[in-house]
Amino acid sequence: MSQHLPIFPLNLVVLPGEPVPLHIFESRYKQLLADCAPLAGQQIYQPFGINYSQHKKLNEIGCSVLVNEIRHKYPNGELDIMTYGQKRYRLLSTHQQAIYLTGEVEWIEDQDGAAIEHDLRANALDLYYRFLKAIEVEDPTLNTSSEQISFEIAYRVNLEKELKLKLLQSQSENERLQQMIAYLEKAIPEVAEAKLFRARVRANGYFA
Repeated sequence: MSQHLPIFPLNLVVLPGEPVPLHIFESRYKQLLADCAPLAGQQIYQPFGINYSQHKKLNEIGCSVLVNEIRHKYPNGELDIMTYGQKRYRLLSTHQQAIYLTGEVEWIEDQDGAAIEHDLRANALDLYYRFLKAIEVEDPTLNTSSEQISFEIAYRVNLEKELKLKLLQSQSENERLQQMIAYLEKAIPEVAEAKLFRARVRANGYFA
């Protein structure tokens, strides 16, 4: 079943659950935000979609976002807002019925349901915590009970846009977990090597 959605083209890829701060300054997107504002007696904004856009080409895969907070209002009407990724979709068609772009979208749902492989999940979590240790940070906000833990991990590790797009398109949590495991298995030794490099430079400025 398709749904009509305001579309915000941006040079970024948003994943479900990902926090996305936005600075709204163009008139058309001020209007988009106003049109998504809560109706009388309501408190929740209507969702709008973010699609990756580069060289004026709009990727068909996007993610709806919800406004969580208006952080700052400027005298000229510009806004700083915090949004969060919600649901994935495929863009079926676009329309310029308003001053901003709108589109018909179909939602992307996982197909493997309860058949998530717990070994994959455990492996991905273990590698993520090893990655955090390697970069010497902590993450008390990770929702380890999430049914889509792949997204929870993915937006925290600064993935390339191409890989984020692959994750958005995937209809299998198992497949996404495998992609994150492959990424982290490569990233962890790279982080360790970079730390060793910096330590050697600080120590003597040259390499034996």
